[in-house]
Amino acid sequence: MYKQCNSEVTAKRQRHLENCLLELMQVNTYQKIVVGDICKLAGVPRGMFYRYFDSKQDALYALIDHTLLAFITDVIFLRKNDTEDMFG
Repeated sequence: MYKQCNSEVTAKRQRHLENCLLELMQVNTYQKIVVGDICKLAGVPRGMFYRYFDSKQDALYALIDHTLLAFITDVIFLRKNDTEDMFG
């Protein structure tokens, strides 16, 4: 399981690691990527990765969850603004 962040700073660090995984998946298969690759790209020590995730799989789950949450939030926000524009 990935850890829930309590501050904006830790949330940004976690998202950075998730985005590094995503970047690596654009050039390698998920199976070929190891935690050390993510840490190297992120420029952080391996221990920092494990502050946020228990495994590479947890980083993938966090990436999916956070991406879907951002998408859904954007859709709801846009729909709310469209409705307000229609009805003033």
